[in-house]
Amino acid sequence: MIRRAAITAALAVLAAGCGSDTGPPAATPARPVRIALLDPSPGLARGLRDAERYVGAAETGDEAAADLVVTADADRAVRAATRADDAHVLLLGPPPREPVPANLLVVQISRSQPAYLAGALAALTGARTVAVAGGDDALAAAVRAGGEEAGAPLDVSVAGCGAAASAEVVYAERPECVAAGGPAKVIAPQKVVDADQLAVVGPRPWVAVTAAARAVQSGRWAPGVMLEGLRQDVVGIGWISPSVPRPAVDRLQRIEDLIRAGQATVPLVAPVQQAG
Repeated sequence: MIRRAAITAALAVLAAGCGSDTGPPAATPARPVRIALLDPSPGLARGLRDAERYVGAAETGDEAAADLVVTADADRAVRAATRADDAHVLLLGPPPREPVPANLLVVQISRSQPAYLAGALAALTGARTVAVAGGDDALAAAVRAGGEEAGAPLDVSVAGCGAAASAEVVYAERPECVAAGGPAKVIAPQKVVDADQLAVVGPRPWVAVTAAARAVQSGRWAPGVMLEGLRQDVVGIGWISPSVPRPAVDRLQRIEDLIRAGQATVPLVAPVQQAG
């Protein structure tokens, strides 16, 4: 009886070692994706923190040892990409001049979709006039189309960056273009101090950073030049004023879903191009 018990114990130890009877062996932890962040902008820094939290990434100050290099500067991106053929480089912003390195991923975030959502929200809250601060006719067309999707025509004008506007709502894709102390309700990509803010709508670059880290970790890195938006969650609504009625919020959500599904006619606004 003692000999049989000893054999049984030995077999249990062997089984635990190979994982045959007591479940699969423990998964080998993935090596942290080492990220070198070349720009201190808040959006990219948040992307690094999210990658650390959700992907298991780790920041490194050694660009040569990094698995992923992240920047918003095209020249820095090219230098990092040409340092080694196997480097993974993410550029958030305008692509470099041709030729684009084969290992560089350029993510440009849609300018059309935030403007379209701004127009829809303005219309849903009863506004009839919108000023596009620091924008152009293309952005104004996207705002106007969003209002039409929401079922109300908008009178959309273009205002200079920082200029006072008499419209009921001001949409600014750059927060610094909102006039200080203006009476209009503001839609911008971040909270604006001392503004009567209607919503925060705009790019979410941190999502692109986290997605790139996950792609490197899984071996699914796909370089190229991409235009991304709601479908990739790099555009979104971060906050809506409590003054907006619940039915208007629900309708705006349905419009978001239409854009994600490619079923909304959103006028194209050209991405920002590299200067020079």
